[in-house]
Amino acid sequence: IFEISPELLPLFSFQHELPLLQSPGMRTHAAKVMRVVGEAIAGLGQVNTLIPVLEELGKRHARYNAQSEHFSILGQAFMEMLQEALKDRWTPEVEEAWEDAWVSVQAVMEPAIAKGSKDLQIIGPSLLQGMGPIEIVQATWEIVAQDPEQHGVSMFLRIFEIAPEVLQLFSFRDEQPLSQSPGLRNHANGVMKAIGSSIAGLNDISSLISVLKDLGTRHAKYKVQPAHFVVVGDALLWTLEKALADLNLWTPEVKSAWVKTYEAIQKVMEPALVDELQQIKEVQRRKEDLDREAQEAETAVLKPKTPIELVQETWQHIESDLETEGIKFFIRIFQIAPGALQLFSFKNETPLAESPGMKRHASGVLRTVGTAVAGLNNIQTIIPVLQELGGRHAAYGVQKEHFAIVGQALLWTLEQKLGAKWTAEVQQAWAKTYEAVQKVMEPALLQAQEEIARQQPQKELTEEEKTALVHSTWQVIEKDLEKQGVVFFMRMVEIAPASLMLFKNRDFQPMQENPALKRHAAAVINTVGQVVAKQIDINELKPILEAMGKRHAEYGVRKEHFKIMLDALNWTLERALGAQWNPSVQSAWQKAFSDVEVAMKVERFVPEG
Repeated sequence: IFEISPELLPLFSFQHELPLLQSPGMRTHAAKVMRVVGEAIAGLGQVNTLIPVLEELGKRHARYNAQSEHFSILGQAFMEMLQEALKDRWTPEVEEAWEDAWVSVQAVMEPAIAKGSKDLQIIGPSLLQGMGPIEIVQATWEIVAQDPEQHGVSMFLRIFEIAPEVLQLFSFRDEQPLSQSPGLRNHANGVMKAIGSSIAGLNDISSLISVLKDLGTRHAKYKVQPAHFVVVGDALLWTLEKALADLNLWTPEVKSAWVKTYEAIQKVMEPALVDELQQIKEVQRRKEDLDREAQEAETAVLKPKTPIELVQETWQHIESDLETEGIKFFIRIFQIAPGALQLFSFKNETPLAESPGMKRHASGVLRTVGTAVAGLNNIQTIIPVLQELGGRHAAYGVQKEHFAIVGQALLWTLEQKLGAKWTAEVQQAWAKTYEAVQKVMEPALLQAQEEIARQQPQKELTEEEKTALVHSTWQVIEKDLEKQGVVFFMRMVEIAPASLMLFKNRDFQPMQENPALKRHAAAVINTVGQVVAKQIDINELKPILEAMGKRHAEYGVRKEHFKIMLDALNWTLERALGAQWNPSVQSAWQKAFSDVEVAMKVERFVPEG
């Protein structure tokens, strides 16, 4: 065709695809034309059916600026193609049959082309100027709809030029070359028909809206996004311009009508798409939550929870109502140790369970516990907090014995709240956690108590007060006389190593495992106890103490050794009593020891040297 009449090439969209023999556009168009010819030939036996098809084909080609005189060119090229293809089978009879067939086709199509050209003159810019936007859109779409597949393919190729990533949404993404993809052509044809249905329905907006909403909703499952409306709109306008410009029909009025129409369609479809996307997202989120919960449950079955995980998980039940659980916790403390109530400012607020002061304090304490529980994953960060907390409570009169009471009340509160969830593993986890907390807080409390004691002015105690202090602190020593006696004697030897020579069992090593020393140490400490702890009047023991003093003088004990004994006794008592050892206690014990010295008549001992 292009050899016979080169001026026909500009009528085709592939005119710039060179070299022409390799043009994908020309190959696609040529194959399509040959299929149409084949369909026409197949329909020669049913002329009444074939004629409307040929007439429509003629009208459509008028829109591509085909002219009646082009038939002779097409006929010549077609016959030459047949002769070359058939070779020896191209006989005069075959040639005559084909010429008759061509004349018959031309007789139907040529008038149709002429009529189509006349219709195009009627649907021209001048007529469109008198139409409303909907009429303009419907009239111009009739032109595009004559070849929906070709225009649809052009529109989609334009979409992929604007936004290449959109191609991944389609099943035909791997069909190359894309312009010849059967999947693309089928899809493009379907989309163009759907657009045509929407355009035809512009006269019945109420019915169209439901269709468009459904269309928007349906596209959500294909992962279409709101931003894609802009891309599709740009590609559609580009396609329309390409189809209508050669006919001088792409005027500002036409463009404006199409822009407004597309915007109206978008305003209906986009919200429906967004709503469906949100629902899909919510369904996906729920599925992910269920999958995660199932995974966590499976992991929990396969992997037992750590003590920290058990503590943190169960604390959430307490945390849901800190005030209620805090009140239960503190009332339990006062049930176990009623005297502890006197440490608090709300001690006189009754009834206690409704005390505003206790409610505030209880909630605050449990919040602090919650902070400690949350910090268990990074224990180094909460150690300073716990130390500061322990030290601060010294000023409130808290004693180390209170830790056991608080721990008992806390575990009881947890047990009451958790019910069946209070398992042996949970109880053990909480017990270990509280023990660890106590190991940090208790030393800080004791240290703060010592500091407070040093800073407080010491008043002179009466004889009765001193005696009571000695009696109360002796109870700690009395729990293990042998152990404390050995500690006492070991300290004397450390202070004055030469004093070891006074003992006949000095060769037994190690000293702390010497049975004779243990017996002697326990007897000495027990004698001290007879005086200071059993409340026996020292006057009653004077004969015994005088005899003991005389006997020790014979062993070589000197007056200076009593100072060593006092220092060793103070050192032993301080280690045993811990925070209870303060200047008042020390003074009381010094007085008691002085009484023993006097009773033993130490003044008669010969000074050393």
